[in-house]
Amino acid sequence: MNSSLNPDQPFIVENNLGQSIIVLFRNTTLSNEFGFKFFSQPPQLTAKELIQQLAEIYMNNPGGVVTVALDGENPLIFNPITGPADLYAIYQALSEYQGSWLITQTASEAILTHKPASIITNLPTDSWDLNLNYWNNGYPGKTQIWQNLSLAREYLISYTVALGDNISPLIYLPFNTTPNSTSLIYTLWNYLYIAEGSDWTWQTGPPAYGPLWFKEQALLYTSTIISIIKHQFSMIKLIGANVNKNKLKLEIYNGINNILHLILVVSYGKNKIALPVLLEYGMNKINIDLENYSGNNTIEIYLYSPVLPSEVGAVIILTANYGFLIAQYLLTTNKSNDPQNYITYVYYYNSYYISFNNRANKEKKIEVF
Repeated sequence: MNSSLNPDQPFIVENNLGQSIIVLFRNTTLSNEFGFKFFSQPPQLTAKELIQQLAEIYMNNPGGVVTVALDGENPLIFNPITGPADLYAIYQALSEYQGSWLITQTASEAILTHKPASIITNLPTDSWDLNLNYWNNGYPGKTQIWQNLSLAREYLISYTVALGDNISPLIYLPFNTTPNSTSLIYTLWNYLYIAEGSDWTWQTGPPAYGPLWFKEQALLYTSTIISIIKHQFSMIKLIGANVNKNKLKLEIYNGINNILHLILVVSYGKNKIALPVLLEYGMNKINIDLENYSGNNTIEIYLYSPVLPSEVGAVIILTANYGFLIAQYLLTTNKSNDPQNYITYVYYYNSYYISFNNRANKEKKIEVF
């Protein structure tokens, strides 16, 4: 730990790999009073106690960040009758002092306006419950939720990188359209943020034994992300491949209404070519010189989203040196008496074969319809 131990501030937390994130620690006293006390007493008393506690924190640490974090439904669950009046009193009290010595902010706003001065290393894995049994105790249902979440995140990061967009974007959605957006990528990220909620695994199986729909709802969000992105990637198609001596001409159709940033890898014999490509919407023609191509080699064509291991962390589908594999094509020549060209299209580990007649001995033309 470097610098101040005061918990009411943003911290930089580093792991043993040198990776870091900015963390806000929950003010336990105030957060618990929001969840379990403020909504079970007269609203006027709640407003008074809240301002007194915030003023005391301010006098001890001017410019600090007080993080109030709780399950938002708890106050109204425990106090459905008096809850609305207490909530109104809280908002009224905060509004009265807003802008003088008190500013209300979201977590992202607080991080942007308060530069962390303290660094924590070797932060142990723990929870407010002193262990992680409620969230991850080996129960198959919990494990399935975590695995699907990891897989959905891997797909979404790969798709986001292919679009050239930012990973983990801040999404501001109007209440009347949440959780959907006019932007597909924002909608998918919002689905992922919802799927990362802790109550899905908390309520699934022991020890909470919550309703079964908690598990199904979590899996619905993650499976939707995966299926939509698979469909998006399926709109990238190799339409034609023409090999003439040492020249490879590719026609790749991009059916996604965005420019795609991909890595194209061509492998034949002991040779391998990797180059970044920008695929415009519609048909794209790419010419590649094949050095030392004998004319008899199988040509393998790969399309990757250029994802870095540090961007995805632990993964279900292993990423290659070039990123996340979107599609793979194998161009081969049958040496039988009735020679044919074959293209094998491997997409998300499903393969099928399409064969075409050889047009000429020296020019092997393969078209995909």
